[in-house]
Amino acid sequence: MAEDHESSRADPATFLKSLPAIRKQSSYILEKVVKNDLKHFECHMERLPALVEYVAKVITRDYGSEFDSIPPHGRWQHFEVGGKKRVDDLIGLWGTSVDSLERTRRLLDLCVTSVLLDAGAGDKWTYRSRDDGAEYRRSEGIAVASMEAFRSGFFSSHPDQPHQVDAGKLRTVALPEMESAFHANHSNPMEGLQGRVTLLNNMSKALTANPQFFGSSARPGNMLDSLLSASSYSKGRYSISVEILWNVLLEGFSQIWPGTRTQWEGKALGDAWHCESMPFAPTDWRSIVPFHKLSQWLAYSVIQLIERMMPVDFFGKEHLTGLPEYRNGGLFVDLGVLQLRSAEVLRGFECYKESLPANQQSEDLMPMFKADDDAIVEWRAATVGLLDVLHKRVNEYLGLEGGSRLSLAQVLEAGSWKSGREVAREKRPDTSTPPIITMSDVNEDTSLDILFCARVGDLDELKTTLSNFASSLAVPPPSPLSILDAVQDEFTGNTAVHYAAANSHVKVLQWIMNEGYQERTRDESSARSARFARANKSGSTPLHYAAMNGALEASKLLIESIAPASRSHSPEVHSNQNSHDETEIRRDIQRTYVELKNGAGRTAMFEAESAGKSEVAVFLAAVGAKDSRVNVDEDETEAVSEADGKEDMESDVKADDIQNG
Repeated sequence: MAEDHESSRADPATFLKSLPAIRKQSSYILEKVVKNDLKHFECHMERLPALVEYVAKVITRDYGSEFDSIPPHGRWQHFEVGGKKRVDDLIGLWGTSVDSLERTRRLLDLCVTSVLLDAGAGDKWTYRSRDDGAEYRRSEGIAVASMEAFRSGFFSSHPDQPHQVDAGKLRTVALPEMESAFHANHSNPMEGLQGRVTLLNNMSKALTANPQFFGSSARPGNMLDSLLSASSYSKGRYSISVEILWNVLLEGFSQIWPGTRTQWEGKALGDAWHCESMPFAPTDWRSIVPFHKLSQWLAYSVIQLIERMMPVDFFGKEHLTGLPEYRNGGLFVDLGVLQLRSAEVLRGFECYKESLPANQQSEDLMPMFKADDDAIVEWRAATVGLLDVLHKRVNEYLGLEGGSRLSLAQVLEAGSWKSGREVAREKRPDTSTPPIITMSDVNEDTSLDILFCARVGDLDELKTTLSNFASSLAVPPPSPLSILDAVQDEFTGNTAVHYAAANSHVKVLQWIMNEGYQERTRDESSARSARFARANKSGSTPLHYAAMNGALEASKLLIESIAPASRSHSPEVHSNQNSHDETEIRRDIQRTYVELKNGAGRTAMFEAESAGKSEVAVFLAAVGAKDSRVNVDEDETEAVSEADGKEDMESDVKADDIQNG
């Protein structure tokens, strides 16, 4: 899998989705780490020896000198949390009638599904095991919950074979079933549950669409047969290239991976981002740093399972990198190797303060950035490179050489991730949050939940989802609207306001409007305008959708929201002259709003009249809208399809990235 410079230049998108590209692109950032030449972080390599010692001592504390007993990073360990041999117990149920191939297929069914469900569940969710009565949280809780669901036949459409995962069942999984399987309810809220349902539904499509990987029975475990068919066989063992596995994961599951803001020549690149510290022009594809974190976490887990169950050796594992997630990255920040520059700390504090609810302040400020902020991308890229350095230094510290050296997967499992969690607990015992908060870790599945609630008009669940996610971020938590404003559909650009307006969910819109009066911002009217007039990727505002769908009450509320009457009870404000001036200003703002055009040159009035929504058209005319059917480029109107209407608003929400962590 050596990098081919010419082929990467000829097909940058394919290169950026490859494993070698992750380490290659991150190496540019590592060079700047060593030189202390990053844009957002100061780099203190002189502090690395202390960090290496910390990690090495965590490893020896837990494993002594029995380094061979350290497993590689993978999902298997999560299944056995609490010292329970759950995988062995599961295999024992099948007896000798199930051969090694089918045992491995079944475990792959479980492993792949469990990894893909492994997103942040929030601080409040716990899972009480049916087997031992113990309570588990976070990633381990999801592992135990998915294991017990698998044992019960939850993922199988065949009653005579409950211990499998197949497309037939995944296609029909619904929210109530998931709530029951994962013990989720209002008193035990689990973040991102609807997102997980959508992911399983989309996983069904991926399994069905790729029989070359998943067979006619459309099971993830059938990838074993595909991998073995591409292997070489010698002296009783199979040899499989990691590159073959990587292709299965990226191409076979492409329908469930999210589209991202980063594309090259129209091709979505997955978890890959432009980075300003790269020594290339921003328009150059070489300024993009890929990470593919979830795919790598899945690869580590699949490799561990197959090598444990079958006479198989994967080669090329050295091309897998450390995972750039908040525990690994937080380790380097908390122990001082990476330190946000002063200006960046202040910028992060401002973002954090602006996210707080009205009249709420915090003495314990935390730097906060959006997930696509260049500071976060730089942090992740530096983490990938520094994990390679840490891998080498830990082996040197422990005196391990040659074949006795720990693999990177072992250091990730026993050292860096665990150390990152422990140092976070030491420094922030009340929350154990990372040292830098990624704001739109409005977890991608939590983002789906927020949009889904707005689409179906479930205001109580929307408020609960926002509240639960906010409380998991920081103390004090950010305001609900600061989270709501950060969420939009990755593909269409639709916001919660778009969905609520399209489906005439007035209670949701009213709540958003009322919350807006309470938010703390320098320019409240500007913040409201941005929220209610925000255009999606087709240039349509929420009013466009309300108009084309005949949502009269929603249209009225949007107009009121964009330019509300003064809520002040001051006599000065309500003098005749001031009232007249205020009314004129409001009318001007409203007229401007209703005349906004989308990407096809259509106003909300045009959409209402074209759809025959006469009541909305009459209302819009009363607030100053003109008959805008004239001067519209008919060719341009074809650019906005009918999918921009209510049918799109009521379609299934697409699945986004599930993050391990």
